[in-house]
Amino acid sequence: MSDIGLYSGPAFTAMDSKGRFSIPASMRHIVQASSGGQNRLCLTKHEEFRCVIGFGHSYQQTLRANIEREEQLALARSEPYSRAAAMQRKFGLLEDVPFDDGGRFFISPFLKKLCEIDDIVFINGSGDYFELWNPQVLISTDGVYDDLKLAAQFALEDWENNPKNPKRGGTK
Repeated sequence: MSDIGLYSGPAFTAMDSKGRFSIPASMRHIVQASSGGQNRLCLTKHEEFRCVIGFGHSYQQTLRANIEREEQLALARSEPYSRAAAMQRKFGLLEDVPFDDGGRFFISPFLKKLCEIDDIVFINGSGDYFELWNPQVLISTDGVYDDLKLAAQFALEDWENNPKNPKRGGTK
């Protein structure tokens, strides 16, 4: 990933009338570069938090290497390790989704339900991947960086007061 770039910074996106969300432009080129120039995005549930993570195809090899490293460490410590369970956690819910040139993509109904995503998403660049959160879930989650919670709260308040917010009765 270091040759391609790292996902960084916060963003906020609302679901459009077709049910799509948008990858921020600052992150879109990283996804494309790490997906061989294609408009393809990998989505899965975060292993620890109730959010979706997104990344380009090449990060799958990093996930696989992480499993191999975890397995070697467990063997060196004579600790039990289930490679099958690790593969399920990393790849079992992974979805390969297309996005258009504007970065618009769909999150599956299952991942949306699993991560309590509704019509708005707070996006947080986390280095090798980016996180997609229901902002209310992020704010109430223990173990999340406090300033990130403040950023989500700020974005949520801004959206609640935005005339383009359909729940406010504004225009799109």
